Amino acid sequence: MRAFVRVLLGLGYAVWILTDAAPARAQVGERVVEIVIEQEGQRVTEPTITRLIQTRVGEPLSIADVRETTDHLYSLRRFDDVQTSSEPVPNGIRLRYTLFPLHPIDRIEFRGTLGLSQGSLRTLVVDRFGDSPRSGQLVEVAEALRAEYRRKGYDRASITPRVEESHNPDRATLVIDVQSGPRQTITDVRFTHVDPERSVKIEELPDVKRGQPFDEDAIESELRAWEERMRARDYYEATASHGSITGDGIFVTVSLALGPRVVLGFAGDPLPKSELEQLVPIRAEGSADEDLLEDSRRAIEAYLSARGYRDAAAPVSREERGGDLIITFDV
Repeated sequence: MRAFVRVLLGLGYAVWILTDAAPARAQVGERVVEIVIEQEGQRVTEPTITRLIQTRVGEPLSIADVRETTDHLYSLRRFDDVQTSSEPVPNGIRLRYTLFPLHPIDRIEFRGTLGLSQGSLRTLVVDRFGDSPRSGQLVEVAEALRAEYRRKGYDRASITPRVEESHNPDRATLVIDVQSGPRQTITDVRFTHVDPERSVKIEELPDVKRGQPFDEDAIESELRAWEERMRARDYYEATASHGSITGDGIFVTVSLALGPRVVLGFAGDPLPKSELEQLVPIRAEGSADEDLLEDSRRAIEAYLSARGYRDAAAPVSREERGGDLIITFDV
């Protein structure tokens, strides 16, 4: 806010001296009798600061000198705000520069009943807001953490971030007070088959059960593991997704799509078995989409062409039969 005011007003500091904060007689041209520089109630004598002061004792007060001084002080990137004021003294005015130092956050601490590990919470904050979050981001930090707690089943978590400043050097700690509250459990699970004509083939369901602590990451991990198990059985289009409804506990819905079992075959001239997985990487890619099949066709033709078969061709066909997808390369 302070920096915003400085940018918005431009000449504001110099004008402010001559109007609101100073007596009527402290006007441009008044003789500067004393210059005071303060930071958090202490006089500042540091040469790095004092040599930037353009106003001079014994000289008339100048708007241009005050403006240039504040610009120089801001250029150090050490101050959140620089305020200027004046007061009458015998034979002139006392000019005061009040410095408000930046307190960059260099530590993050979590206090209270966390429920989750400090490491995972710190990683979330650092990944989204960097190693040194700004004090103006506290609302966003709190909301990101609340969302994470909801994902882990803590829908009543209280998150209160605040900044504790320290001095010499000027630093700050982002303190995040947490009261996680009770963790919700899965009260019920419903599995829905997107392609019901193949649901009879789904003999193994993802391990998502009633009574488990609700954890979106754990559910997603189990769904991905189920997809991998199905693809290992040649169901390359198997997908799983989930949703949830929160109330007295959490109701989870899981949607499963098995897709056809893929049967890969080759007709025509034989290819070395040792090359098939590389030329047609359906199993490695866990996919049998048309782009991959087209790439495989070109790979077979290029493989044969490099070995002297200039007219080699390997058209590919797809045919659904008995719930299976039959893919055939005619080499």
